[in-house]
Amino acid sequence: MTRGDKFLILILVLGSLLSMVIFTDRGLLTERAYVSVQVNGQEVQKIQLDKTMVGKTVRVETEGGYNLIEIGDGRIRVLEADCRDQIDVLQGWISKPGETLVCLPHRLILQIIDPAEVDDIDHINY
Repeated sequence: MTRGDKFLILILVLGSLLSMVIFTDRGLLTERAYVSVQVNGQEVQKIQLDKTMVGKTVRVETEGGYNLIEIGDGRIRVLEADCRDQIDVLQGWISKPGETLVCLPHRLILQIIDPAEVDDIDHINY
């Protein structure tokens, strides 16, 4: 392996790392990001994902039961629910715009919405 080969390999590695940094979706939330709480397809509450809400819990009552939502630092999860399957609790934290948590027995949807990310055409397909 010559000195030129080593230089070429180094350039290729650095180029690939740089492209990963540039094209990776970081999923960083802006200050206007919120969680849309929907029951039966209707938005019943908006929860801001700011520093003042960290560590707080919100109880959502539906016809089927309740869900206890925990708010973290730029993320959210279902901490507790009285549904039988507990899939919403097992899903864990979500933190990126567009991610959702769903509790089918209670017809509850939690979706992170960032107004800065809302476009008619997404950046991947454009």
